[in-house]
Amino acid sequence: MVNALAYRESWRWKYMDDLTISETLHIVNNLCSSNLQQSSNDICEFVHEKKMMLRMFVCFKRVPPVIDNITINNVPIERVSTYKLLGVNLSSNLKWNEHVNMITKKAAKRIYSVRLLKRAGVADTDLVTFYSTSVRTVLEYACPAWFYSTIEYLREQIESIQRRIMRVIFPDTSYQEALDLAGIPRLCVRLEDLCDMFFSNIMKENHKLHGLLPPTYQTHYNTRSQASGIQFQLPTYKTNRSRNNFIVKSAVKWNNTIRKNIGNV
Repeated sequence: MVNALAYRESWRWKYMDDLTISETLHIVNNLCSSNLQQSSNDICEFVHEKKMMLRMFVCFKRVPPVIDNITINNVPIERVSTYKLLGVNLSSNLKWNEHVNMITKKAAKRIYSVRLLKRAGVADTDLVTFYSTSVRTVLEYACPAWFYSTIEYLREQIESIQRRIMRVIFPDTSYQEALDLAGIPRLCVRLEDLCDMFFSNIMKENHKLHGLLPPTYQTHYNTRSQASGIQFQLPTYKTNRSRNNFIVKSAVKWNNTIRKNIGNV
């Protein structure tokens, strides 16, 4: 039943037996209209047709916009300021503090396991492997969604986890020396590389997110930039939040790489 509901409209996400619906609100003359109530009514009608019942206590509204309360069977849905969607914490203020706090706390709990393995005499190479597979993966999860939008002190908070791990594995060396011995880059460099790899995959025409890419420059004559690779046509963004969007940031980096290659020709 959840599968059927998920495919009835876009902006619906399904995970196991949970369904998330969302929308973009457009403000005109200080007024905004929402279709979430209509979507809620549609879900209620569908559930009643299937002779099922919604569990009201697990239903809530992620963002508290200035609109009328959404109800299910005349019961208002709870509003929350933070919501976890597919393992990523989304906040109503569009910041990533809650998500970074969540992943760093989760990863910090696993540092004790590294200490125990170190005391047990496990080889340093095996400890690095354990860190890469059991701790770093927590910090890397879904990084294209949030990494470019995080500010410097949040990135330092993430980096501190790897710094603490390296201090446990290589106690008598500096952080950079420990990274060289472990054969791994700084965590922020690693996250940026993962974002670049993901963007490269999106550029393939058969990728599901390919349609999110900005338009490319189209000319009727051959240019040096066309010979070096495609370039994206980007508008001027007025806010840092827009400029630090994953798609925009990656497209800008791609264009800069193409221009750099042209300059080296």
